[in-house]
Amino acid sequence: MKKATFVLAALSLLGVAGTASAQSAIPLSVEIRGDAAIPTGDFADGIENGIGFTGSAALQLVPGFGVYGSYSRTNFSIDGADDDVLDQGFSAGLTASLGGGAGRPTPYLGAGLLFHELEVDDAEVGDAKMGFEVGAGIAVPLGQRVRVTPAVGYRQYNIEGLSLGGIVNTDMNVSYLNAGVGLNIAF
Repeated sequence: MKKATFVLAALSLLGVAGTASAQSAIPLSVEIRGDAAIPTGDFADGIENGIGFTGSAALQLVPGFGVYGSYSRTNFSIDGADDDVLDQGFSAGLTASLGGGAGRPTPYLGAGLLFHELEVDDAEVGDAKMGFEVGAGIAVPLGQRVRVTPAVGYRQYNIEGLSLGGIVNTDMNVSYLNAGVGLNIAF
């Protein structure tokens, strides 16, 4: 699993993430994003809303389509407990722009695989697990190489043998919606 995590980290550094590179004539971009997160499904039982960040890089393969890689970290808290829950890991996938053009706001879609792990107050809950993520946003130019990228997304992966603050579940989907704003710089 450590090899897979290393490979994903290397892909992320080489220029593979989720956003606005697919909308630009410039093939490489990096982004930092702040997000609010809302747990869904089983994960919402006893877990409060969270906040997080994502650092990513994207490489445009052909006009309108690119690949991305990212690292994300989201902190949640448990209802009625002092424990914190940390979801973190790497992802890689594809982006596609939906029109727009030079100097105009450009909508985009993204989808990929993620390798995340869950920790409860620095105690790891199993190994990193594979799941998926999808998202949509709009890249709004602030200048020739700088864009602001409001976006929404959804992440999901499965874990086994989970015990959170008295909530015991042998099999749970970690899933949440996230919404935030990023600053994207193209090179």
